Amino acid sequence: MADPIRIRLTRQELYEKVWSTPCIKLAAEFRISDVLIGKICAKHQIPKPPPGYWAKLAHGAAMIRPPLPSIDDPSLAFIEITPDAGASQKIPPGEGGLKHLEESLPENKIVVGQSLDDPRPLIRATRRSLRAASPDSDGFCSPGAKECLNVRVS
Repeated sequence: MADPIRIRLTRQELYEKVWSTPCIKLAAEFRISDVLIGKICAKHQIPKPPPGYWAKLAHGAAMIRPPLPSIDDPSLAFIEITPDAGASQKIPPGEGGLKHLEESLPENKIVVGQSLDDPRPLIRATRRSLRAASPDSDGFCSPGAKECLNVRVS
């Protein structure tokens, strides 16, 4: 069996990547989870952008980037990442994020039948109430019965 491909970075390189690219995109690039990136950063004492950083930056806010602290342990100077072999089949994230793209893969498609055979009582009551409902001014219907799902559909 061949050795897995490994990504080797210095602390400085990962620090630059973490502050220039959102972790969800780095996760796809490295084929690991964004949680693992956070753990790697914590272990190697690399500060990460706080929650909301990318949204604030996108709206023109001036954000402070803390400097990369020096370390005493030379074993933390280099980082080796082994990508998840199963993640190589995943599509890199786009505007909708990695989860959205994974759900759009053909093998993850949910097929809904044309007819609803033998529905549960709650579904049956919701369907019956929706069929009797009139659209509101926006063209949406909501079931009027109390024992129904809370939905609004067009």
